[in-house]
Amino acid sequence: MSQPKWKLLWATDYNLVLEDTTGVYAPEMELAQEYERDDETRFVVYRFDLPRLKREKDDEGNEYIVSEKWDENWPHALSQYPEWFMENLSSVADSIGSTRGEMIDGLTSADVNDRAWAYEAIGGYHGYMNLDGYPLDLSEAELEERWDNLPKPNPASRRPPMSATSRKSNPGPLSATDLVRKLKF
Repeated sequence: MSQPKWKLLWATDYNLVLEDTTGVYAPEMELAQEYERDDETRFVVYRFDLPRLKREKDDEGNEYIVSEKWDENWPHALSQYPEWFMENLSSVADSIGSTRGEMIDGLTSADVNDRAWAYEAIGGYHGYMNLDGYPLDLSEAELEERWDNLPKPNPASRRPPMSATSRKSNPGPLSATDLVRKLKF
């Protein structure tokens, strides 16, 4: 397999979405959470895939949300392949003022912006450690260097998702330096 070549699609004041230009890997989100340690501002940085899921029905007509890679030739019944967060998806949706249907639409969307919104909500509800068990712990300078070294987005790049639950003012794509400055609350 070839190595990914990441391109920055967009960034907000605390996260960014990357796309592999080789098309081999799923898009990824990187999300920074600020905290203080010994009077120093630091960031826990989570990075996780934004895989597209799909809707499938079994022989009884029950619908399941499964990996886009699922195939009817897999060895077990469709019901044996649920995503770990599906059981609590209504609670996730409630926590952000959305619906289970909107969450499923986001998770199954071809648009990475919709998937980013849904996975961010899942991480916010269940904890981002469930999406990235090995987050980075970076100083402000380290985070700025990390994000400044990403290939810059095309000026005509799309803005982050504007779902019904995230209609707060949205600054659109930011430079990594502006992003780090905005991370200070």
